[in-house]
Order: sequence, then structure tokens, then C-alpha cells
Amino acid sequence: MEAGHGSCLLRDPALAQIVEDALLHFDGLRYRLHEWAVMPNHVHVLVTPLHGYSLSSIVHSWKSYTAKAINRVRGSSGPVWQEDYFDRMVRDEAHFARVAAYVRENPQRAGLPEELWVGSIREATARQRRASRPPADDLPLHQGGTGATAYAQAVGVYLALAVDKCSDYWSSICTWHNSGEKMRNTFGRQAIPMTWDFAEANPLCNSSGNWMAMVDWIWKALESVPACARGMVRQDDAQTQTISANKIISTDPPYYDNIGYADLSDFFYVWLRRMLQPIFPDLYATVSTPKADELVATPYRHGSKHAAERFFMEGMTRALHNLAVQAHPVFPVTIYYAFKQQEVREEKREKRGEKREEREERGEREPLHLTAHSSLLSPHSTHSSLLSTPSSPTSTGWETFLEAVIQAGFAITGTWPMRTELGNRILSQGTNALASSIVLVCRPRLHLPLLGGGREGGIATRREFINALKSELPAALAALQHANIAPVDLAQAAIGPGMAIYTRYARVVDAQGNPVQVREALALINQVLDEVLAEQEGDFDADTRWALAWFEQHGFAEGDFGVAETLSKAKNTSVEGLVAAGILEAKRGKVRLLKPAELAADWDPAGDARFTHWEAVHHLIRALETGGEMQAAALAAKLGSQADVARELAYRLYIICERKKRSQEALSYNALVQSWPEIGRLAQTQRREIPMQMGFEE
Repeated sequence: MEAGHGSCLLRDPALAQIVEDALLHFDGLRYRLHEWAVMPNHVHVLVTPLHGYSLSSIVHSWKSYTAKAINRVRGSSGPVWQEDYFDRMVRDEAHFARVAAYVRENPQRAGLPEELWVGSIREATARQRRASRPPADDLPLHQGGTGATAYAQAVGVYLALAVDKCSDYWSSICTWHNSGEKMRNTFGRQAIPMTWDFAEANPLCNSSGNWMAMVDWIWKALESVPACARGMVRQDDAQTQTISANKIISTDPPYYDNIGYADLSDFFYVWLRRMLQPIFPDLYATVSTPKADELVATPYRHGSKHAAERFFMEGMTRALHNLAVQAHPVFPVTIYYAFKQQEVREEKREKRGEKREEREERGEREPLHLTAHSSLLSPHSTHSSLLSTPSSPTSTGWETFLEAVIQAGFAITGTWPMRTELGNRILSQGTNALASSIVLVCRPRLHLPLLGGGREGGIATRREFINALKSELPAALAALQHANIAPVDLAQAAIGPGMAIYTRYARVVDAQGNPVQVREALALINQVLDEVLAEQEGDFDADTRWALAWFEQHGFAEGDFGVAETLSKAKNTSVEGLVAAGILEAKRGKVRLLKPAELAADWDPAGDARFTHWEAVHHLIRALETGGEMQAAALAAKLGSQADVARELAYRLYIICERKKRSQEALSYNALVQSWPEIGRLAQTQRREIPMQMGFEE
């Protein structure tokens, strides 16, 4: 005080009151005032700056106002406060409690008269606080009000959400839902596609897209909201936040380059801001949504695809590392990830104007490489072409994300596929879109035992890693199939057990001592997965093994009789026997597998002299597609234990279809497995209802 000489100006209650008035003036608007103590020659304040206000600007406003007011009362001029001040960042709740107690008890520790520094000033503060605050009915919603003003603003918020819903149905990008004979909203998927013809809703009608329908949506949501519970939402930077310390963390991070939610959010934000900025001024302070810090690999924001990938990798690693160092020592961190990756063909010939179909007609095959993609098929080839080559893309969504998880200090201890996606969403109509989110179960690596010699925490060779995969992956895969994981999710789900083995070690190295990167680890996991699925072929009959090999090359298309005959010798069967079994057609030097729709509708496995698992699975598909789950269950009841073998075959056939880009057939196999729980339940019921002939006692 007084040019830094420390005069005790604030012993004067009138001057102390000026300081307290200044502290209370912007409480709740620019900061949250928790504790304060006005001492004779200094002031202690515990405060939380609100969004948009820095601590330095807040302190400057206090000093500027109080210096002028104090000089005016004293009839003096010149500096009042020292130029510098001391501040400390509060680290956690325990630190906050200690600081609050220190500030609150500071006058007593200094030996100041309680009746002056605690009693009278505190009472004056309470009176000032009550006088400066509006009545309870006038306190706004964003300041925690519960009176008439806050109630009216809350109703306004709900109506604004209804208008927000209307904007989804009242744009020139809305299309017509042909089968439903109704409007389809703008965001049927997380994108804004080009539409040449659009449907327009009448806001005042009784059809889809009308105003009251939107209000009804909000009302139904509110009806399900618990009235007694309070939630807390905070916007914070995941790379620097501290709120996760010793908490149970479940997070759904951004999906690499899939969706730029910040860009899409502007569609709704501009309308919400017009309605809600007066109610939530801090939340809607910016003209559009912030985008620079959104953790997605968006090339246009960063100048190139490589720079965008580096931004994602570095940011995700820092964010996950921040979670790892603050993780609860007992509970794991769960991370939801539903990114889907796709293998695509090399595009060099496309750039020369040569069509892919023309190359395939000539029988040419190009190597498959793994690249990031947002939807549709998700094949996981097991061949060496999955490894990085000069012409292949440098990374994938899964690879980049898993690399970030591992570099952040996490070990992946498991995966839980969870059914989180609606089957009727546009993306899943006629495609093999991901049906589940994959939940990665992670623990900080520092919690794992540090052992050596290819054991947990030590260094393992590439061969030891492969041996561990071959030893542990079959049981994990069997558990996934037993849990009825959809074939479309199987390859993604198998990444978890495989990466659990990979992250068990400090490093995995090849024969030259170079580290085995995540890309190669994923390729090895897929390779062993394919081997495990191939080993299940031992459960199938010879005709089915021939059909599998033929289907992998030709699908349901025609092929040469001579090639089929040669393959039949290797599989210990014959073309004539396959025709007799009812799964093959042979004529004019060509053969082809029969499609499910071409199979006999009255097939009875009990009366089939040459039963095959191939026809069992395709008769089940025919029954499911023509008569639903009830008809499929009736056939499954007749198949008995062979029905489970047929389900194993459906998994294998789906993997083949996915790799060969046969999406239509893949849908049928995936649908059969997804319907299996209900088919099994109905089949069990039908078995119990079948009457049995009892024996006679002599």
C-alpha cells in the first residue's frame, strides 16, 4: 500500500468497505468469489475466473477502482497498491480447502480484534451481499436462480431446443423417406450431402416436421429426466484438465478424421445463439463454434494430411497421457472407439484413366493396403500387403489411435464390443456399417509388473509375440463368438485381446532388434485371427471345405469344371457328389454354387443322405429371409447340434465376403448371426414342444 511502503490504510473500515464492495461487484459475472480477508495493509482473495476473464484483468479492475475511490475519500493522489501481486494455482479439492481455511482464519492468526475484522466487516459484507444481489425471483438461470426469472428462462431454453430440432427438418437439404412416406431430416448421417431435390415441411400441419412434433420430442425427453438428480458439465481441454484425478473415467474420444463435429455444429449453433445468448452469455460468446483445438485430423485446417495426422497423434497422446497419470489406481479407464477402417485398392492406375472393373475382368489383382475410412466395409486382410509400403497410406484411424494410447502410457487389457448403433440409421441401410462400439479397457503401464525375458513388462521378440497370440487368441475368439458378437464386429473386437498381448511387453522387437510397430502388430493379429478361423474348418465336412475354397475364389459365380474337379480331389470329394448333395450346379463345362434362394424349400436335414454344413447355413439364411426368425428356428430345431456348427461357418463366410468386397452376401451371414439368440431361444421352445414316443413296460 502507498507506493509499496505498507501503510495500514485498511484499518479504516470505510476504506476496507471500498475494497469489499469492489470484490463483490462482479461476483458471479466475471468470477466466483469463494473467500476473502481484508487485512490492514493487504488483501487475501480466493477466486475462480469465469470463461473469458483472466486473473490479471480481474486484479487490475480491483486495483484501479479501489485506488481511485480510496484517494477520493482521503483527498490524496498517487499509487495505492503495490505494482506486483502474488498468486497461486489451486491444484485439487484438498488444496482448495487448505487455502480457504487460511484466508478465512488469517485475521485471527494476525491477532486482529475479532469484533472489527471478523464481526463488523463480515456483517457488513453479508449486508452488502444481500443488498447488491437481486431478489431470488430475479436471479437469472446461469447464476443458479430458481425463481420466476430462472423458470421463464428454462422454458425458453426448452422451446429453443424445439426450434433447434425444427432446423433439422426445415432445411433445403431434407429428402423424402420413400418407404415411410415422410420427411427425412438433414442429418440422417453426420454430414451434409448434396441434394438436388428436397422435401419441404409445413410447420403448421400434422405431418412429420411440424412445430408441435418438435415440441413433443422435447416434452418426451423431459418426462424421462430425473427431477431430483443434478449433473455437472464442464468444458475443459483434455490435454491439460485435472478433473479426472482419481476418478473413474469413461470417455468417447474423437475418431481420427471421421467427423468434424465443430463444423457441423455451426448448422445449429447460429440459431441457438440468437435465442440463448441472453440466457447463457458465456456459452454463446463466440460467433461460431471454436474449431482450432478440435482433436480431429482435418487436412484443410492444418495444411496437409500429414500435418493433420501429426496434430491428431500429438494431441491425442497428450490427452491420453493426462488421463493415464491421473488414473484411479484401482479402476481401469474405458475408452469407446467406433472408428471403422477399410482396405482400398491402389489408385495409381485409376489416375491414368483405367477403370478398376476393366482390370478385374482381365483377372488382374492388385495388393490391398490399409487406409483410414469412415464407413461401409471393414475387412481385415491377413496378408503381408497390410504392412506399410511406399505406395500405401502411412496410417489408419485404428493404428494412429492405438499408437497414441500406447505412447500415452496405457496398456490395453481387453475390449468389450457394445451394441451402440441403431440398425435403422441411414448408414447401416444396405451396408456392413459397424454395429458396435469397441470399448478399450486400459490401465496405466506403470501398474503392470516389470518382468523380463519375453514376459510382462520386458522385451519380447516377434516370434514370442506370435506364439503368445497363437496360444491366447483362440480362447478369446471362442469367447467372442459365444457372446454372439456380430461378424461385422469380430475383426475389430479381436484387436483387443491381441493388443492386450502386445502392450503387455515394454517392447516387441524383430530379428534385427527393430521395434515391431502397431501397424505390423495389427497385421500379425489379423493373420493369427484368420488362422484360428481357418482351423475351425476342421469341424466342417469335406463338401463344405470344398465349397469354402471355391466360394473364396468365385463366390456364387460360374467357374471352370476342370478347376472344380481338381479342387475336389484335394478336398477328398467329387463334383458329382457335390451336385448330389444339392449345393452345386454343373453344366456345359461350368459349375457354380447354388444361392440360398435356389435351395429347396422343403429340405429336411434328417432325410438328407448327404448332409453338409454348407447347405445347413444357407437353408437357415433362406428360412430367415423368407419366413423370419420363427421359420429359421424351426429349421434350427431340426438341425440340433449341427446348428452351432452352421453358425461357425457363417462367421467364416462373412470374413471371406468382407475381404472380397461381396457386401450383399456378407449382409446375409451377418444377419443370421445377429438373429441367432432369438433363433436359439425359439428353437429351444420348439424342441420342448415336440411330442416323444414313450416306451411300454412289460
